Amino acid sequence: MARKPALRHPPDAVRAHRRKIPDFRDKVALNPGTLLAPLPAVFVGCARPDGSGANLVTVAWAGVVNSDPPMVSVSLRPERHSHALVGDSGAFTVNLPSRALAEALDRCGVVSGRDHDKFALCGLTVEPPAAAGDAPGLAEAPVVLSCRVSEARRLGSHTMFLGRLTAVRAAKALMETEPTAVVVLEQILVDIFDLD
Repeated sequence: MARKPALRHPPDAVRAHRRKIPDFRDKVALNPGTLLAPLPAVFVGCARPDGSGANLVTVAWAGVVNSDPPMVSVSLRPERHSHALVGDSGAFTVNLPSRALAEALDRCGVVSGRDHDKFALCGLTVEPPAAAGDAPGLAEAPVVLSCRVSEARRLGSHTMFLGRLTAVRAAKALMETEPTAVVVLEQILVDIFDLD
């Protein structure tokens, strides 16, 4: 089979698109840092091993790490109240916020669960754990991922908790109108730039 010759010049549409792209080829060196943005902000739910002391913490360092088995990670500073709760109980939930929860998401990131009941402070409702040994969730969150800690890795400033998903609960309202993935994401995701 004969190979087609490579195009010497891109088609007009590609050439026009390239004219719209700013020229970022000239770069300067920066100190290494966490410049990956935007990051989705989520509520992480946790409690003491006996299930008491339900708490929420706002986390922007969360993400998918594996698909089979399904796993996510959240990274917490050791001095945070939630760090001890997740470490001691071995469980947490990742609660995807809606835009309506943006103010509570911000507030839960600036007050400590050592000093405040964040659910009461924000007028939110504790969702009972999906199963015995799981962490509580946030009833107002459209999607709640229940996780059991499979590994806690101290990385320096943060501990990364790897969690194996044990349950996923989604609001029925998200499923009523045959939503596409884009519509669902638009309804539930808040990134850190939406909080100002």
